[in-house]
Amino acid sequence: MPKVTLHKGDWIQAEWLEPNEGCLSGNQMKFSAETKQVSGIVRHVRGNHPTHPTSIRLFVEPDGGGDQVLVAPDWVKKHRSVQL
Repeated sequence: MPKVTLHKGDWIQAEWLEPNEGCLSGNQMKFSAETKQVSGIVRHVRGNHPTHPTSIRLFVEPDGGGDQVLVAPDWVKKHRSVQL
């Protein structure tokens, strides 16, 4: 995927797998998971360090309303920048 710069206020669509209830310990050949999706506006961009982050998370306000969703940048499938 080409390099993308995300900003607060950008619209994104993200998708990821979330494991279902169950034990994932030990050597597992398979696991049960659900595909989760969210689309909405990036309200916060947070890193674990102010100048050299090794981990970044996006807080997304869903299009349909409700609580903000925590999204990893790798989960973003589409994005549209805000025109200022």
